[in-house]
Amino acid sequence: MKLNYRSRMLFTENMASLLRSGLGITESLEICAGLYSGSERKRIAENLFDSVRNGNMFSAALENERAGFSSLYIRLVRAGEESGGICEVMEKLSSYMKQTKKMRDKILGAMVYPVSVLVCCAALAILCTFYVFPKLEFLFEELSFSSESIREIKASGTYFATGALGVFFAVSALIIAWLFMKRMGGTMEEVADALLFKMPVVSELLGMFCTYNFVFVMKLLTSSGMTIVQAAKFGEESCTNTCYRKAVRMMRLGMEEGRGAMESARSSRIIPEYFSIWLGIGERTGDAAGVFSSVYDYYRNETERIADGICEKAETVFIFAAGIAVMTVAFKFVIPVFSALGDFRI
Repeated sequence: MKLNYRSRMLFTENMASLLRSGLGITESLEICAGLYSGSERKRIAENLFDSVRNGNMFSAALENERAGFSSLYIRLVRAGEESGGICEVMEKLSSYMKQTKKMRDKILGAMVYPVSVLVCCAALAILCTFYVFPKLEFLFEELSFSSESIREIKASGTYFATGALGVFFAVSALIIAWLFMKRMGGTMEEVADALLFKMPVVSELLGMFCTYNFVFVMKLLTSSGMTIVQAAKFGEESCTNTCYRKAVRMMRLGMEEGRGAMESARSSRIIPEYFSIWLGIGERTGDAAGVFSSVYDYYRNETERIADGICEKAETVFIFAAGIAVMTVAFKFVIPVFSALGDFRI
C-alpha cells in the first residue's frame, strides 16, 4: 500500500525535525516508527528502520519500500546523503511539500463553493422536473388556472430545469473526459495536458505552478554539486504535465548539444521567459545554485499570490453566478406563477 501525500509530508516533516535535533537516520526512523500506531505509516517506518539498521542507505531503503516515494524524492535524498546535507534536504523537502499542500488546499477550498452551487442547482432542477412541476400542474388545474397559464408556467420551469441539468452534465462530462484521458496515459494524456496549455488564462497559471516545482528541484540538485544539465535530467520527473516535461527535455537536449541555456529554454515556447533569462545568467556566472535559490523565492511568492487571487476572484465570480441563477428562477418560474395568480378568481 502506498502512502498518500499527507502521510509522506508528515513523515518528511518528522524526519527533518529529528535530524535537525542531532539524531542520526537510524535513530530518527526508529522514533518515527514509534510515533505511528497501528497504521500503514508505522509498518513502512519499521521497514525503513530495519533496512537502514542492516546497512542500507536511507535512499536505498526508500527505493526498496516503494511506498509512494517518487524516484525524484529518492534522488533528492540520495543527493543529500552524498553531499552530507541530508538534514538540509529533508527540511527543504518538508517545507516544499507543506507549501504545495497549502496552495493546493487554497485552490480546492475556493472550488468548494462553486461545486456546491452547481450540485444544488442540479438537485433543484431534478426535484422540480420530477416532483414539483407535476404536483403544481395538478394543483393549477384544480384551481382552474387557464390552460395557457399552465403551459407557460410548465414551459418556464422545464426550460430552467433542462438548462441547469444541461450545464451540470456538460461540465461533469468534460471533467470526467479529461480525467479519463490523463489516466489512460501515453498520447491521450499528452492531448489532455496540451488542451490546458491552449487555454489563455489556464496556460499562464499552469506554467507558473509547473515552473515552481521544477525550480525547487533544480535548486536542491545544483546546490548538491550537480550541473544544470544533470539536474535538469532529474528535474523532468517533477513535471506532472507532459507538455512541460517535454519542454524541459527539449531544453536539456539543447544544452547537451552545445546551445546556450537561455536559448534552449526559449526554444521550448512553454518555459516562462523570466526563468529562461535567469537560467542564462546562472550558466554565465557559474553560480547556478544561487540563481535557482533566488528564482525559487520569486516563484514561491508568485504562486502564493496567484493562489490567493484565485480564491478571492472565485468567490466573487460564483456569488455573482448564484445571483444570476436566483434571478433566472424568478423570471422563468416565480413571475409566471404570480402572473397566473393575478388572473385567478375565488
